[in-house]
Amino acid sequence: MKSGNFATRSFFTQSKVFLYALLFQTTINAQIVYPFVGSGTIGSADGTGNLASFSHPSGVAVDNNGDVYVADYWNNKIRKITSAGVVSTFAGSGVAGAANGTGAAASFNYPHGIAVDGSGNVYVADRNNHKIRKITSAGAVTTLAGSGTAGGTDGTGAAASFNIPIGVAVDASGNVYVADGSYKIRKITAAGVVTTLAGSGIPGSANGTGAAASFNNPHGVAVDGSGNVFVTDYANQKIRKITQAGVVTTFAGSGAVGSLNGTGTAASFSYPTGITIDGAGNLYVADGSKKIRKITSGAVVTTFAGSGISGASNGPALSATFAYITGISINPSGEALYIADYDYHTIRRLLSCFSTPPVAPAVNVTQPTAVVLTGAITITSPTGAFDYSIDDLNYQAGTSFTGLAPGIFQVTARHTASIGCVSPATGATITAVVPPQTMVGTICAGAAHSLFLCNDGSIKSWGNNNDGQLGNGTNGGAFESYVPVPVSNLSGVTAVYGGWGWNFALKNDGTVWAWGANILGSFGNGNTTSSNIPLLINTLTNVSAIAAAPCALSPLALKNDGTVLAWGSNGSGQLGNGTSVDSYFPVAVNSLTGITAVAVGASHAMALKNNGTVWAWGSNFIGQLGSGNNTSVSSPIQITALTNVKTIQLASNTSAILKNDGSVWTCGGNSNGELGNGTTLSSNVPVQLSLTNITHISAGNNFFLALKSDGTLWSWGRNNAGQLGIGTNVNSNVVVQVNGLTNVTSISAGGEFAHAIKGDGTVWSWGSNGAGQLGNGTSTQSKVPIQIPAPCGIVAGIVRNDGAQFISIYPNPSAGIFQIEFENSNSNASVLELYNVRGEKIQSASGFGSQIQIDLSAQPKGIYFIKICNGTNIYNKKIVVQ
Repeated sequence: MKSGNFATRSFFTQSKVFLYALLFQTTINAQIVYPFVGSGTIGSADGTGNLASFSHPSGVAVDNNGDVYVADYWNNKIRKITSAGVVSTFAGSGVAGAANGTGAAASFNYPHGIAVDGSGNVYVADRNNHKIRKITSAGAVTTLAGSGTAGGTDGTGAAASFNIPIGVAVDASGNVYVADGSYKIRKITAAGVVTTLAGSGIPGSANGTGAAASFNNPHGVAVDGSGNVFVTDYANQKIRKITQAGVVTTFAGSGAVGSLNGTGTAASFSYPTGITIDGAGNLYVADGSKKIRKITSGAVVTTFAGSGISGASNGPALSATFAYITGISINPSGEALYIADYDYHTIRRLLSCFSTPPVAPAVNVTQPTAVVLTGAITITSPTGAFDYSIDDLNYQAGTSFTGLAPGIFQVTARHTASIGCVSPATGATITAVVPPQTMVGTICAGAAHSLFLCNDGSIKSWGNNNDGQLGNGTNGGAFESYVPVPVSNLSGVTAVYGGWGWNFALKNDGTVWAWGANILGSFGNGNTTSSNIPLLINTLTNVSAIAAAPCALSPLALKNDGTVLAWGSNGSGQLGNGTSVDSYFPVAVNSLTGITAVAVGASHAMALKNNGTVWAWGSNFIGQLGSGNNTSVSSPIQITALTNVKTIQLASNTSAILKNDGSVWTCGGNSNGELGNGTTLSSNVPVQLSLTNITHISAGNNFFLALKSDGTLWSWGRNNAGQLGIGTNVNSNVVVQVNGLTNVTSISAGGEFAHAIKGDGTVWSWGSNGAGQLGNGTSTQSKVPIQIPAPCGIVAGIVRNDGAQFISIYPNPSAGIFQIEFENSNSNASVLELYNVRGEKIQSASGFGSQIQIDLSAQPKGIYFIKICNGTNIYNKKIVVQ
């Protein structure tokens, strides 16, 4: 479709009218998910709200006063949270043990389930101690039952045994019910007498009475006012009901893995964990489908909260996202459901209202004091017990919204009358405009320095400067910079690439510029003279991409015609020209045409063809080519095991391949766990990782990052400097989630550190920082992501989202005609907007299909930005008119 046929009405304007109408009707008695406590990163700090930290909280319970108790699993502690969100350590030293005592004098060994009775006594399933512990309201810890040795013996107190007990519940008479790893549901009287209520002790799913029934890894338990016990039968995908006589039936769940709503066995669950019950007999189940399910007393199953997408977003319950919920508990009034999100190390609160909400009081909203270029809106009135929203979504109890993308926003105030029952939205709204900005960009990590390409075509750099890699006319350790500094004399840049001690910049005219160290002819300009300012490389023209890496001594250039050039060190044949002779000038890689992407490792290289096949050459002593043998080659060979490939990334001696189906494959060296397959054994054939829905990968020296379509980030491999971002410096040979990062859109792995950009334009860094390469103004390393100041001075704007790999734009650069295609079902594009470098919208379109053509031939030459909305996410791409 030509630009003259672009729709003139805004898709956003039309959809907002519908959203406002819908949300106004539903928010009166809506369920809203709020953050409650926890920083989202691993820790054990006490404090208020997000100043406190947890490590994989697993169980949660609420007492009659509204205080919340948490089984802080990896911290081996029991934490207490007041209704105001003040977190303290209730019991536990933090060191694994089984000591009784008061407060920190007691110890636990991976406490999992937790419950509290009417007198304020707390009961804990002390998993690895095989015991049930009791804590008084004063924090005195005793052992209610369990010998400490794994078993399934009934008896009194220490004469009984348990086998990794998981869940606990307590009834009005003080009887405690335990979901035991012995495949039984156990009952403990207040006197400590242990009996088996139901379960044969053998995995199964049979209904029946007592030992005639069977379970398969029961996890959570809840008990109603009549003494009926409800169990999340984890591996059976069912919710079971047990009467006081021990009669077991299936209350809900077909037994098939799923998340279907329905009545009784017509519904399905996916590895349900935690369970709680309200005063009306409704059950709430933490389901592995990343949802919270509600089951009425009539066994009608619905989805109460959760979109089914992994994440940590708050807001309306059905659009909120969760990672792995292990524990849930509802407060006595039924207005607040507390949620232990095991993977995000937080306790969140879902507020509901089962009574008539109060009448909305008079509320006035004044114009914000600041609507600034950083995308911040600050409300000045009213103050007090009010929630505020942007566009009637994501209500929060604060007065500031930051990191907003360009656009027009409706700001609404709503009075909060009690903890859960809130008044309707008042309708008192203002319109606040955040102007479009273009000062975010893309980030690139080198060996110990970093680059940031601002969306105006300028470059900032920081970190190591021993060889002039900052490009600002200085060099030497005394001139390294812990904060971004401008790279000299460069503009109109469309891409940057960081190497071992040098950098490349690609301009929109296809020219290449280099600066930093020039050992072994790494610039490709025929000499070995280094430069602390960018130099034009006359030997490289019509280039569309460069391959450089923190570990590589031999860069590659991909030309517009699909051929590849190489230069630098060639001792292992990594130049791909059939020799082992170094070259200070670019030489053609043998027999490669139709190439769309290139990548380099320490001494090997790979290229991706337009038919999805992979070609590799260079060192192969440890199988990094994936050819099935360990023979090095000096000319490209096809890797027949790899097809339908989307992109490739190479670490020092390991290769990672992302396929179009979102799967990731690795081959080569594995001494640091670089293959991510759970071993440290090398492989000369590609092995598939346990990753799905991956959109982008990035390689550091000996570690990798992978970005999922849900915006979460995952890592594996070497971790000596905390470059995996998981809070430790221990290597990981399995894929682990980077702490606390969601809504990630762009990633870059460096030597021993990494960067990420989020959808709100904020920049995050972690890992080694001895030369200031993280960019936060210090030289202190960080084992978890930390936000750094915006390198280009603007926090929000039109962010180039390199994670949106399903969006193809070609040709790019072009004389003005661009074809845009959406390659898979993830796109569902609804609206497209075009901006120039001043942030002015010049065109828009809506209601198109899987492809669209745009015409900018009448526009001036230069850089433009495309903003694409698929209904849930916004993706941004840069195009160049030349």
